[in-house]
Order: sequence, then structure tokens, then C-alpha cells
Amino acid sequence: MKVRRKTFGVLSSGKKVYLYTLTAGDLRFCISSFGAAWTSLVIPSRKGGKDDVLLGYSGLDGYLSNSPFLGVTVGRYANRIGGASFPLKGKKYHLDTNDGGNTLHGGRRGFD
Repeated sequence: MKVRRKTFGVLSSGKKVYLYTLTAGDLRFCISSFGAAWTSLVIPSRKGGKDDVLLGYSGLDGYLSNSPFLGVTVGRYANRIGGASFPLKGKKYHLDTNDGGNTLHGGRRGFD
């Protein structure tokens, strides 16, 4: 496997954001250092070519205002935890609510 790093952009704070490209045979995967957003996954197609099968943006600016959350890495869990609580080994744990009375996709501050 080969790993390549290049600058993907610069945040308003001046911090550089990198794009890492991992290549193994016919597979190529790109992920940014900004929220671990997946930007590209190129795989062999049925017709002998190669296709990028991810939706995403061509540069960092798209990911800075990424309201549909394209390419984001899901956080601690996906979907809803009803009632914002769960039992584990006889103890009830309470979570932040961010979807009515539920906790959705990692809570108030997700990994995106």
C-alpha cells in the first residue's frame, strides 16, 4: 500500500488541512485531516475502467459548509438513541439530547 499526503487547503486559523491518498492495486481512497472526511473511493468498474463511488467536493471549501455531511466519518454511533439514555450492566446512562428527546449521531458535538 502506498500513502501520499498533500495540502488540501488552509483553515481561517492558518492551520493546514491535508489530504491522504491510500493506494493498493486498483483501489484508491482519499481522506482529509479535516474531520476524517472521505473525499474519494476509486474502485474498478464492471466495464474495465475505474469509478469514484463517493459523493463529495473537489476542495476543502465544500467540506467547511458541508450541510449534507458528505463523506463524514460517523462518530461513536449512528442513528438515534431513544430517550437519550441506555442501560449497561445494570446502570442507566444519560446522554445529551439533540433530536427532540433523543440523541442523534453522536450527540450535541459529533465527529463531523
